[in-house]
Formats: sequence, structure tokens, C-alpha cells
Amino acid sequence: MDIQELTRVVHQCAKTGTLRQGMALHALITKSTPLLTFLCNHLLNMYSKLNNNNNLPLSQAHQLFDQMPDPNLISWSTLISAYSHSLNPSTSLSLFSNLPFTPNEYVYGATLGASARLLDAQFGRQIHAHAIKLSYEKNTIVSASLVSLYMKCGMFDNGMRAFGDSQEPQVSAWNAVISGCIDKAKCEVGLELFSEMRTQGVMPDRFTLVGVLSICAGAHEWSWWCAHQLHCLSTKLGLASLAFVANSILTLYSKCGSSLEEVELLFDEIDAKDTISWNTFMASCSHFGDHNKALNVLAKMATTSLVPDAFTFSSVLAACTGLASLELGSMVHARALRTISNPPDTALCNALVTMYARCGRIDRACIVFELIPLRNVVSWNALIAGLACHGLGLKAISTFEAMRNDLKAPSPDSVTFVALLTGCSHTGLVEEGKVYFEMMVEDYGIEPSIEHFSCLIDMLGRAGLVSEGEEYAKRFGGEDLVIWGSLLSACRLHGDLETGKRVGSSILEMGPDIGSPYVLVSNMFARERMWEEVRETRKRMRESGVKKEVGWSWVQVRGEFHRFTVGDFDNPYMRELMNVLGSFEPYWFSETRVL
Repeated sequence: MDIQELTRVVHQCAKTGTLRQGMALHALITKSTPLLTFLCNHLLNMYSKLNNNNNLPLSQAHQLFDQMPDPNLISWSTLISAYSHSLNPSTSLSLFSNLPFTPNEYVYGATLGASARLLDAQFGRQIHAHAIKLSYEKNTIVSASLVSLYMKCGMFDNGMRAFGDSQEPQVSAWNAVISGCIDKAKCEVGLELFSEMRTQGVMPDRFTLVGVLSICAGAHEWSWWCAHQLHCLSTKLGLASLAFVANSILTLYSKCGSSLEEVELLFDEIDAKDTISWNTFMASCSHFGDHNKALNVLAKMATTSLVPDAFTFSSVLAACTGLASLELGSMVHARALRTISNPPDTALCNALVTMYARCGRIDRACIVFELIPLRNVVSWNALIAGLACHGLGLKAISTFEAMRNDLKAPSPDSVTFVALLTGCSHTGLVEEGKVYFEMMVEDYGIEPSIEHFSCLIDMLGRAGLVSEGEEYAKRFGGEDLVIWGSLLSACRLHGDLETGKRVGSSILEMGPDIGSPYVLVSNMFARERMWEEVRETRKRMRESGVKKEVGWSWVQVRGEFHRFTVGDFDNPYMRELMNVLGSFEPYWFSETRVL
């Protein structure tokens, strides 16, 4: 086999990803021919392309490099580039420091990429200065790497300057600067850059689209418009069926108010669905309230060769939580234990804590919480909220205090105090609730939101401090129906008719577009036998065109959930259900019934 044929076969091994054959060919070359530099460079290139988070090809490449009698700049550049994309990018910087040649744009690009991965801005700036000395800073490869370095290191202004200095920025540079806008939450700047990119005729790739879709997902006022525009663009470019792009569009459609049917159509159009595609669709089903469908999606995923990951189980557990199904949640927990290796995933454990707490097993929630190796703020919030919902206010407070005293624990956030105040409200711990409300503002600098004031007013109302609650509602309640509704419920509970009249009048003046406030006001008047006021409230409700929301229940039969509303006779099992209910009738009026 001559040299040209050997070179062709090495190139083919690199292209097809056949490492074993490539190593056999390397052995053949070592035995049969001298180590020619250009042939060794092809072998180095092969090993670098086959290095997929696997140290074996890279160690073989480095060994070959050390054996080369006369490595040239291409040899150094290939090895530096390989290490910059490996699990050990610091070696790339060490090789650069020992480079015996004048660097070219590929060497600068690789070492800047390694600095970005290591978040080593200091070394990166030294390379930048070195590139300026040799007039490489405006090269398209170098400028794109500089933008990526500064953006990943949080130096947004430096990144924008590097981007502005580039002569003709390629798509990689645009992607880097748009990604920097995402990290700094500069949504408008990112969209303006994307528009400028299109104006200059630079064709976006899949990374560009995913970056812009991420920006739009965080900008609710633009999300609906952007979702459809970017979906159309990705379809024109032939990228909409790629899982990498389609997954982001799925997420955006779920957040922007589209229907579940639209999301499902998009999901069905994905050519090769990956695990993220299935996870995103399951999360969308739960987001739209169709928890039963989310479980069916998991069953369909089980028919594929894909293996569920921690995010899969987290999405399914959210559906189990929505259905309040302890049985299904426990089954998912058992399967996750068989599938996910140790250590346990924090996000998955958080979903388990929430599921068990909302399904009535706060004891299991506490056990799972204790097993979490790295608790984040969501972990603590999930447990405190679960304890609060179970009326264990003192336990919620002790958990919060443990969070404050644990040096490894994160600082409480806004959600933490919502859960804590809820616990105080449900347990009647008024004074403690006031103390924690003040602590939130003074010690942690958290600005109270509507949710915090709602919890505070609900706590005061439950404790009979209706007048104090009314003062807070007047100062901070605005036109929030939840706050005023909580206060009205407290008036009804404690028989405070005068305050109830004022609160009810304030609610009706807001012109609510849902039925529950009208029903609440009407029931308060009915309790006091004020029938004229009841008729007037009902009349205003009819004139506004608002109807009372229909309550519904569900029951699980043979693994399937059935939903019922009052007067619903469309269910195929309704005749059987009526027969079963009829069999209970003799016991309803029995003198020995137990209430």
C-alpha cells in the first residue's frame, strides 16, 4: 500500500468514526513506513476527530506527537485543537506556551476556545494581546473565538467590542454574541443583532435559531409572534425537523399560549426524536393540564430504543403530582431508582419531594429530602411548601431555620417566604408570620410581591384580624382578586358583615371576569339572609356574561383516569357508576350511618 493510499484510508477512518480500524492502520504505518510528518498529521487529525469525551484517542495522538521526529505547525495546531475540545482543555494552553512556531489563526482559535471552556479570562486576554501583535485580532476565526471567550467569562462589553472589530463576522461570531445576550438577559439586543445578521445576508444555522428561540422564550410580550416567525424561518432553512431546533420551538410554543394540539403537531413532525424531544412534549402536556396524556407519552417513549433520563422522570412526576396519584408516583420513583445511577439527580429528587408532599405522604417527602446530596433552593422550597400545605407550620419554620443555619445551604428566595408565610397562615402563627415578613424585607432585601401580601392578609384574616388585613389590602392589594377574595372569605368566616360589605363592594367594582368573586359575595349575603343583595349580585353576574366555573372530579379505574362534572352523562361508564351509587342509597338514610 503506497503513501497516498494510506493517507486516503486514514482520512476514511476519521470520516466514518472507526477507531479500532484507525488504530490498526496506525500500527501498520509504524511497522511498514518511516514516520513522515504529513502522514502523522493525518493520523493526528483522525485521533482528534474520534476523540468524543474518550481519553484513548487523545492519548494515542499525544504519544504519536511525541514520537514524531519533526512536528510542524500543523502538527502542533492539530493537537492543540484536539485538547481544546477534550475533557482536559488546560493541556491545550500548556502546548501553546511551548509552541516553537509563530501561531496561526487556527492555533489562536483553539487556545481561545480552551480559555473559554476553562473560564480563564486572564490567559485569554494574554492570547488576545499576542494575536494583536501579529495582526490576527480581526481574523474571522480569531474574532469569533474572542467573542465567545469574553461572553462566556461574563465580560459582555469586551465581547461586543471584539465583535465590532471583526471585519466580516461569520455565523459562529454571530452565534457567540447572541449567546452572550442570553446569558446577560439582554433580549432586545439579541433580537436586534439577529435582525442585523439577516440584513447582512449571513445565513443562520441551527445554533443561531436555538439561541434566538431561547431569547424569545424569556420575553413573554414577543413570544407568540417570535414562535411563529422563527418556526417559519426554520422550516424554510430545512431545520425545523431537526430535534435540536424543534425541541426549542416546542418549548417556546408551550410558553407562548399556543394549544397543545399545535405542540403535538410539531412534535410529530420531528424526524429523529431524541430524549429531549419526548421530555419537552411530556412537560408541555403537564403545562397545558393534560396530565393523563403526559403518562401516555411516556408509554409511547417506552416503545422506542431511548432510555429515560432524570428530566424524563421529573416531567412524569409533575404529571403524577397534577393527578394527585400516589400510586403512579411511587411506580415512577421505583423505575427511576432502577434506571438512574448514583448520585441521585437534584432536580429529580425535588420533583419527588413535591409529588409525595402533594399526594399526602409528607413523611416520604422528608425522607427523599434527607437523601439529596446537593440541595438547592428549590429543594428547600419544595419541603417547606409541602409542610405548609399539610398544616405543619412549626415544622416548616424549623426547616427554614435549618436552611438559614446551614452554611452549605443557599439563601432563601421569594418563593421560600411565600411557602413559609403559607405555613404560618394555615397554623395560626400570626406573630411569627409578621416577623418573617419583616425579615424577608430587611435581612434579605426581597421586595414583597402580590403573593407575599396575599399570604399575609390571608394569615391575618384566618386569625380574625380582619380590620388589619383590610388595611394591608387597601395599601398593597390594588385590584388583585385573590387578596380581596381571601379577605372576603375571612369576613364570612368570622361574621364581620360590615367589613364584608365594603370588601364585597370593592370586588364588584373591579368587574371581575370570572365567576368565583360573584359567588363568594353572593354566599356571604345569603348567609346573613340579605336576599335583595343576593339577587342584585346574581343580576350583576348575569349582566357581565360571567358564568360560575364548573367543578370536576376524577377517579382512577384500571390505570385510567376518568373526569366528571356535575350533570355529565357522556362518560361511557356512567350507567355502571349510577348503578353503584344506587346500591349505596339504603345506607344514606340509615340511622346507624357513620358521619
